[in-house]
Amino acid sequence: MTNLLVVSPTPVWKEYLRHELPPGGLKVFETASCHSAGLELRNGQNGPFNGVLLDCSPSLGRTQEQIALEVTDLLTDLRLGDTPDTIPIVVWLPHPSEHLSRIVSRFKNTALLSEDKLQAIQRALSAASGGSNKIPEFARIELDIGDGSLRSCVIVDGKGVISDTHRSTVMRPRLKDLEEKFSKWALWQRNGNEVRYTDYWKGTLMEAGKQLAEELAYDELSDKVAECMQHVKELGNIHFRFSLLESDTEVSHPYAHVPFELLYDSKKAEYIRSLAPVARRICLKSATLTATPLSQAQSFNGPMLFIKSDAHGLCDIPNVNGQPRSTFDRLKSLDQELSIVEQARSRSGRSPVCLADLLPGTDGHAIVAEALAPGSAGTSALQIVHFAGHSVQADDGTVYLILPTSTVGKAAALAIGDFAKWARGAGVQLVLLSSCESSSPEAVFRLAQFGIPAVIGFRWEVNDKEAPCFTEHLHHLLAAGKPLARAFHQAVSAVKSRFPATPTFASPMLVMQNDEWTI
Repeated sequence: MTNLLVVSPTPVWKEYLRHELPPGGLKVFETASCHSAGLELRNGQNGPFNGVLLDCSPSLGRTQEQIALEVTDLLTDLRLGDTPDTIPIVVWLPHPSEHLSRIVSRFKNTALLSEDKLQAIQRALSAASGGSNKIPEFARIELDIGDGSLRSCVIVDGKGVISDTHRSTVMRPRLKDLEEKFSKWALWQRNGNEVRYTDYWKGTLMEAGKQLAEELAYDELSDKVAECMQHVKELGNIHFRFSLLESDTEVSHPYAHVPFELLYDSKKAEYIRSLAPVARRICLKSATLTATPLSQAQSFNGPMLFIKSDAHGLCDIPNVNGQPRSTFDRLKSLDQELSIVEQARSRSGRSPVCLADLLPGTDGHAIVAEALAPGSAGTSALQIVHFAGHSVQADDGTVYLILPTSTVGKAAALAIGDFAKWARGAGVQLVLLSSCESSSPEAVFRLAQFGIPAVIGFRWEVNDKEAPCFTEHLHHLLAAGKPLARAFHQAVSAVKSRFPATPTFASPMLVMQNDEWTI
C-alpha cells in the first residue's frame, strides 16, 4: 500500500484520485496547507507517507512569478523543516514556467508535473524518489549568457543542482568579435561557376571553438562535466543548453551568429556539438517567453504539414543587399526532400504528411494561410511543419520565406513573423526550416522569438548531397519516438560520420524556449 498526501485548497484532486485508483493501490489523504502537511508528515496518524502531491493550480489574478514565489515558500517549508527530505514531492501546475522549473530542480527528490493522469503522477513520484538504486538518465549543463554575466549551472536527474556559479564581466568583447566575424563569414566561396568550401574553414571553426571555451570558462566547468559522467555514464546523456539572455522580440539577439555549438573540449579534442546534445534557448525573461508550454510533449511524431515551395524568378523585396528586387533559382532537391520525409514516417507507421504543394503559378500565400488556418481540416492536430524552399533576410533584419505567385516567374515574400503567427494559431510545436540555399540563423531565431516552441534550421548553406542525410536521420528518429534533443544530436552525428571531411555538421541549429520536454 502506498500512502499519498495531497496538499490542495480544494477537494478536486482527492475526488479524482478516489475514482481513478484501483482497489488496494494508492491510498490518498488530503490537507489544505503546507503547514498542516508538515505536521502530518512528521507525526500524523495516517503516515508514513510515500509521496506528496502539491497542487499549485493558478487562481484568478495570480501571475506566473507570484506562483513561483508561492511554490518556493511551500517547498522551503516542507524541505527545510523537520520533514524527511527522502519523501518524493511532485509539484503539479499546468503550463509551468521556465522559472518555476528551475526552482523545483533545486530541491532534492522533487519533480514538476503538468499532466493530470494517474500514470503520469506515478511516474513523477518514481522519478522524484531518488534512492541508491536509481541511475540518473541525464544531466544538464546550462550556460546563461548575457552582455555582463555568465552563469553556469549543472543539474543531474534526480539529484538536483550540483553546481551553480556566476561570473560578472563589464563587457564580452570576444563574443562581440565572434558575432561580427560570423555575421559576414560564409561557408562557401564562389568564383564564376566554381563553388568550394571557404579556405581555411577548419582553422576558423577550431579557433572559434577555443575562444568560446576560454570566454565561457569551460576548463573550470569540465571538472563538473566529469562529475556528471560518474552519474550518467555517457557524455551523450549530458545536455548542453546555451541560453541567450535579454532577448527582445523586435530585434535579433546580439550573439545570434556566434556558433556556441562549436565550443571546443580540448581534453577530448572535439567540439561539444559532436559529443552531446546541444540546444540554444533565446531568452529566460518571462515577459518574452512567448512560446506555448510543451511540458506534455514527449515525442514529435504527430501530424505534419510539409510546405514545398517551388518559388523561383523575380521577387520584389526592398533592400536585400541594397537591391530593390531579388532573383531566386529553382531548387532541385524539393521532391527528394519530400520523399525522404514520407519514407521516414512510413517506416515507423506514422500518418502521411499533409502536403502544401506550392507550384509556380499558384498563390502561395493563400495556400499556406489556408493550410494553417484554425479550424481547417487536420490543423487542430498539427504538431510539425516542415518548410522546404527559399528564405532571405532584408537589410533591415526582416526575414522572409519565398513563395510562388499566380504569375509564373514571379515570387512573393512572406514575413517570418506572419508565418509564425499562423503556425502558432494552428498549435504547431516544431518547425523545420529547410531553406538550405539561403540559410541564416536569423530565420531560425526569429521563428522562435515569434513564439514557435522549437525550431530547427541551418546556420549556413548546405549542399544538396549532404542536407538530405541530416533530414532523413532526423525525421526517421522523430518518427520512431526519439526525444527531440537526442534525435537532433544523432542526426548531426550521422552527417559528420558520413561526410567527415566537410563542415556540414556545424550548420544545423536547434533553438527553443522551454525545453524540459526535449530530453
